[in-house]
Formats: sequence, C-alpha cells, structure tokens
Amino acid sequence: MADGQALLEELKARPRWPWLGIRMRPGRKTLVNAAGEENAFAFRPLLTVNSIDAACQLAIAGAGLATPPAFLVENELAAGLLVEPLPGWRAAALGVYAVWPANAARASLTLRLVQHLAQTAG
Repeated sequence: MADGQALLEELKARPRWPWLGIRMRPGRKTLVNAAGEENAFAFRPLLTVNSIDAACQLAIAGAGLATPPAFLVENELAAGLLVEPLPGWRAAALGVYAVWPANAARASLTLRLVQHLAQTAG
C-alpha cells in the first residue's frame, strides 16, 4: 500500500487539505491500519461544525474530508456518494467518558447505567 503511505505523508505535510472539523475535537487526526500502525497529523479545518452529522452532510455534498463512524455513512459509501481516500485506514477510536458529581444520588438509575457501561465496555 505504497500509495496510501504517500498520501498519509502528504496529509502530514499539507495541513490545509479541506478537512471538516468538529468544534469539540482538536485539529489532530490519528489514523490506524489493520496492522495497528498509527499515523498522526495536525490539520486546520476548512470548515468547523458542531456535530458529526453536519460534517457527514458536508462531506456528502463534496465540501471536504471527514472521518465519521462507518455506520453513519455506510449507505453513502455503497451508493458511491462518498469514497474512502485511504482504504484500509480508519480514524483511531475515541474514548468515552462519564463524569459523575460526588453529591449526586448514589442510587439513581443514571449512575447504575454508567457503572454497567464501565463494567461491560472496560
């Protein structure tokens, strides 16, 4: 996959590619391949939006590059409305965090759900 490696190097060297940014995420991407190799690079978004759904719609409209979860764009990929510029590479998984205030009720259903998720996803 030499072409993919060359494109990754170009992504690193040219931070002005037309990336679509998400306001709550920093201007940094880490891509991972099936072998677990990671490539990280900084970028400056062409456009910044408040939701991944908005970034998906802009990417479908041809406004720029995005790294949405596959389930959000699987139909568009299958229909040829989107293409994967780096087949075999995916955005690194993001962490999921739950913050619980110390003074909240300990017997609440929300806390029990958070504890269950922490045990099963951990």
